[in-house]
Amino acid sequence: MSIRGFQISMLLGFLVTGARGELYLITGTPTPKDSAAYSSTLLQIGVGGNVKIAAELMPKHIGTEWIGISHDFRKAVLVPKQFFAPKGPGRKVVVLDFDTASVIKRCEFPEIPELPFYNKQWLADGPSGPSYDRHIGNANITKNVVQRMTLAKAVSCAESFAIVADTELAHVVAQGSVGVANLIPDDGLLESMDETGKIRGWIARSAVSLPYQIPSSLREGIGKTNVGIAINDAHVLGIYLYGSENEWRPLIFRKRDKTWLTLPMSSQTTSSIRGFGRFIAVLESHAKDAQHPESAGRSDWEASERGTGPPTPEMFESAQDVFPGRIRLYDTETERMYRLTTNQGDSEILLVDAGIVYYRVSDRLYSAPIGPAEIGRGRHLATDDAIRDAHWAFIKH
Repeated sequence: MSIRGFQISMLLGFLVTGARGELYLITGTPTPKDSAAYSSTLLQIGVGGNVKIAAELMPKHIGTEWIGISHDFRKAVLVPKQFFAPKGPGRKVVVLDFDTASVIKRCEFPEIPELPFYNKQWLADGPSGPSYDRHIGNANITKNVVQRMTLAKAVSCAESFAIVADTELAHVVAQGSVGVANLIPDDGLLESMDETGKIRGWIARSAVSLPYQIPSSLREGIGKTNVGIAINDAHVLGIYLYGSENEWRPLIFRKRDKTWLTLPMSSQTTSSIRGFGRFIAVLESHAKDAQHPESAGRSDWEASERGTGPPTPEMFESAQDVFPGRIRLYDTETERMYRLTTNQGDSEILLVDAGIVYYRVSDRLYSAPIGPAEIGRGRHLATDDAIRDAHWAFIKH
């Protein structure tokens, strides 16, 4: 290769991956409530927009029940389907490490026969380190426990599991709503608060206090509420207050200075916020009605089922909301709201890293710089059918 050819190759690599490392996407469509099952794969975005399957994380015949991700942990956790997939050695929890872009653990959960039902699951950042936790119980919840799996690579599968106290729920970690058309289950939790505004989690009938209290001024006018914990990481707590019908309010607690903020949103629905450190992505949506009959961009949708996800028209038609292809990005430090218009309902932000936003528009991947006043022009990184089902991203340093 000539010197100039080498320079061009290096420049293309820089444009795709940035100065910090290699860009990877995670595909998959968790389906906990039906028999459909999809595989999950790790995609590497290479020089010149080359898209390569780096690993299969979960096979299609097993499928995923739930996928959780923490950019603080720099790990993702994929949980196999529990009730519709065949039992056997393939039904293992997978831990993907971002620093090596590889699976560091595949562990089968030890079953407790008298507690066959799980009620909720979450990532946690407790005193013993990052973990995947789940609340399991019997049919009428008269007996239940919290079962934990440590994510540490150095701990063997045989030693990774333990029964922990209900109070460990207070260490919940969540990123928020992922994907479009409300298809992928949130990794947050629906909890409540007491009359003083203190947030409480619940393990069956046991209340667990979380270290947050919502000011009375932010609770006014919304009545008795439930609290949806959408985002919880090292930077922010993002919640919804739910009152009576059609009453909801998105709030942010900035942990650096312990400041409560009201998240400015134009969206009519509540299933649309996702955390990326100091930034929060807001996917605009509207109730499906005569004025908003369909999400934007149908001509670009893929009508066939894929190994990693369902037909695009099918998922939008079954959704109660419509998506106009407008995304907002809120900086909790500067309290500035940025706008990103794609005019495609099948679009979402996948990652915000080092002042760059990475986002998907149908089967295309873009990056754009975050400026002082606006998001810069998008740069096309890659096009591939596999990108349609990519809902998570990270950079291997």
